[in-house]
Amino acid sequence: MKVLDFGLAKAFGEDTAPADNSLSPTITRDATRAGVILGTAAYMSPEQARGKTVDKRSDIFSFGSVLYEMLTGAPAFEGEMISDVLAAVIKTEPELSRVPAVIRPLVKRCMDKNPHERFRDIGDVRYELARSPSSPSAYVTPRAPRSLWPMAVGAVAAFVFGIALWWTSAPTPSPMPLIRATILPPDGTLISELALSRDGTRLAFTDERVEERRRLWVRPLGAIDAVPLEGTEGAQLPFWSPEGRSVGFCLRTTRSRL
Repeated sequence: MKVLDFGLAKAFGEDTAPADNSLSPTITRDATRAGVILGTAAYMSPEQARGKTVDKRSDIFSFGSVLYEMLTGAPAFEGEMISDVLAAVIKTEPELSRVPAVIRPLVKRCMDKNPHERFRDIGDVRYELARSPSSPSAYVTPRAPRSLWPMAVGAVAAFVFGIALWWTSAPTPSPMPLIRATILPPDGTLISELALSRDGTRLAFTDERVEERRRLWVRPLGAIDAVPLEGTEGAQLPFWSPEGRSVGFCLRTTRSRL
């Protein structure tokens, strides 16, 4: 970001009346002449507020005021009326305790009431920001690169431990019982299509009848007889649901042509 409003002490313009009195510009003629005030009240230097002759050190003070507000989120000098703001600029000191300690000396010197105690040129401020201990970057200690081996070993160990814990805590499935069965069709029928449940304990099949339509039968393999299911006349291609609780079938339909 670039702030392009410095040098107001040597600029010419027209008077305006914004809503915020602290931002309201004052007289803007004969800028460097003693007895004439020029600038924005909240960002004036004390010599500007008094109407004294100013130079570039006044802009150093204004820079400090803007920097203070950027760092704290509040203007350095406030008041209800422009006269109150100007009085604060002349008499009161900004609350530098709100400024981060690493840059506080630089802001303090920029906003010194005595222009002879300020930086003489904005280039000096830039130099101090880059080279002096007041620069926040001067307090940043470069972090040595960390080896990834300990992290990788820890991750692998955690993964192996999790697998071992899951393996030991997982319930052991009970072995399936051995079933021996002889499957005979009901009297007077022939077995047509078979479907075994997923758990291997029940059988569904359709029969072939000479005089009647086929039906669906269900037989637990541990039982002797199969049970016909009512309403399944014409059933074919039986199948079990995934959990083995229901049995389904296909039903062929005929269409008449007109």
